[in-house]
Amino acid sequence: MTSGPRVPPKGSRELRPRDASWIQKPRSQVQPSVDEVQKRELAAGNLVRQADLRGALQMYQECQGDVIEILETLPKDDANYNVLNETRKRLDEKMSK
Repeated sequence: MTSGPRVPPKGSRELRPRDASWIQKPRSQVQPSVDEVQKRELAAGNLVRQADLRGALQMYQECQGDVIEILETLPKDDANYNVLNETRKRLDEKMSK
């Protein structure tokens, strides 16, 4: 008795989507604030490239204040805690230059 290739029934192949976009990552309560800080940090970097150092420094200070404010209310087991700590360190380095 020869058996052919094992193929699941047609209905079972269509149950799962092919990409993993259907998997939802857990969102933090402060995710919108983190996204906003990252956007402003990029905008400050663009100001540095345009040689507007005073504007960039002011924007970096605002970002740093927001990061510290978010970190004070955020538990250490939150998904964004490490990201915010790295952002704070990066902002400290940029402002010290």
